[in-house]
Amino acid sequence: MPNGSLENQLYPSHGPKCGLDLVQLVRICSDVAEGMAYLHHYSPIKVVHCDIKPSNILLDDDMTALVADFGISRLVKVADENVSVNDSAAYSFGSTDGLVCGSVGYIAPEYGMGKPASPQGDVYSLGVLLLEIVAGRRPMDILFEEGPSLHEWVKRYYPNRLETIVEGAIERRAPCATIQHDSRKIWRDVILELIELGLICTQYNPATRPTMLDVAYEISRLKQYLYSPSNLLIE
Repeated sequence: MPNGSLENQLYPSHGPKCGLDLVQLVRICSDVAEGMAYLHHYSPIKVVHCDIKPSNILLDDDMTALVADFGISRLVKVADENVSVNDSAAYSFGSTDGLVCGSVGYIAPEYGMGKPASPQGDVYSLGVLLLEIVAGRRPMDILFEEGPSLHEWVKRYYPNRLETIVEGAIERRAPCATIQHDSRKIWRDVILELIELGLICTQYNPATRPTMLDVAYEISRLKQYLYSPSNLLIE
């Protein structure tokens, strides 16, 4: 792809230090959430990706995100249409059930206990990605240096000590431009919302996580807020 992967953009080995700004990152996350929401909810054959992470998100000429590498994805058939998408019992899978799938740092905790792949596992992985973008830390770095997960690391600062994370995110995502007071408030609002959403998506119990449709809707709201802050209140 012309612009490589999100991994290359978040952690460039060379080139300008500016990188992606917050507007671009929210657009990318929105693309990913909307694409996965389609696969979870509307595709004739439901698909669980099982390995959402920056290196599997490719960027085309205009920075539209495409989710790649479905090599360990699961084809899913709804066993009972009346059961919630949050209930893994509502899905049937293939012969690879029970195998841990995904990448360390992004794997939903229930997979480590032998639970089958589910849409809520993808929600967890996307939540980790949101926290990674805001915190500027790879999940693996946190795992080896400071604690069990990026979720737990961010929770140490939540809700009363987030200033360091928020200010760091603002500085990283607008390094080549002077941030006006109004812009700083808008960016701060969005970063706080991304933290909230990331923490909700990475809750330990999969039943308490939102659906990918919910996640796509919330990120779409943030995208609208960035483009037209006067027309949308952050609730």
